[in-house]
Amino acid sequence: MPKCPKCKKEIDYLTYYAYELTKATVGIPEGTDHMEYSHWDSLGTTKGEVNFECPECSEVLFHTEEEAKKFLLEQQTPLLEE
Repeated sequence: MPKCPKCKKEIDYLTYYAYELTKATVGIPEGTDHMEYSHWDSLGTTKGEVNFECPECSEVLFHTEEEAKKFLLEQQTPLLEE
């Protein structure tokens, strides 16, 4: 299992952050007065950077899915900026 280079804890997933464009169906169910959203689809990231962070210490480890995947497969170690 990979280890975070900052906190040294073993992690088997990363936390993903990005601005994302989404599409959904919205309606008001019969007998209610609230909006209900369903059928969510991601249309991809929109602006800003993508961050993959350690779930234990919140350190940003990667900015690309390729790097994150290699780390989780234990094929790459992130280089932390000082």
